[in-house]
Amino acid sequence: DGAEKTTHAFKMKWAYLKEGKTYLFMEIVPDPNSNKHSGPAKFAKALATVSPREHTVKVVLSGLQVGSSFVRYFAEGQFKLDCTSGQSNLMEYALKYREKNLADVYMPQAKMNNSGLVTSLKETLINEGWEKGKKVTQVVITSNDWEIHRDRVTNKIVSRTISAAAAFETDQDGCKYWNLTFKQLYNGTSYGKSSVSGVGSIVELSCANAK
Repeated sequence: DGAEKTTHAFKMKWAYLKEGKTYLFMEIVPDPNSNKHSGPAKFAKALATVSPREHTVKVVLSGLQVGSSFVRYFAEGQFKLDCTSGQSNLMEYALKYREKNLADVYMPQAKMNNSGLVTSLKETLINEGWEKGKKVTQVVITSNDWEIHRDRVTNKIVSRTISAAAAFETDQDGCKYWNLTFKQLYNGTSYGKSSVSGVGSIVELSCANAK
């Protein structure tokens, strides 16, 4: 459609580059059962969402040396692809590639087992709108206990926080988990409701491991 659809970064060994080869073998839509790379999931998904007609697909190979900002363009090529039908198969392939590549990615181990707190944190996510475009499937507490925070001057307790990983099944991109921090304010006698106070890294994982 005249626009860049996706990119995929991967590492190449220096020994391979020194061989002076003038080509790089790469499968864009391989057999899902034999595929061992993460790139095809991106490629298949991008091709599944282009307009249903014949396209000219251009592939560009560029390199960035570690520790450098200089981009070197090695090669580019193009081919014709008829997308008037079969795009649903490409989306199905994309999901299969993704699930296979992420089969060994799991949620963090729980450091605290408290079903009541887990339910409360799930409710916090729902009430704060975290289910827009996705649905929470699992919450794992990754802190050993609540961390108490005190006022620097009075030394009185002002709040407490706890860390957790929350898995979501998204409408478009499969499953992921977010590393989050939850906070409860202290009013002098009791703690209030939980709220999300910090968002850390986001990790993709198989939906089979997100439940």
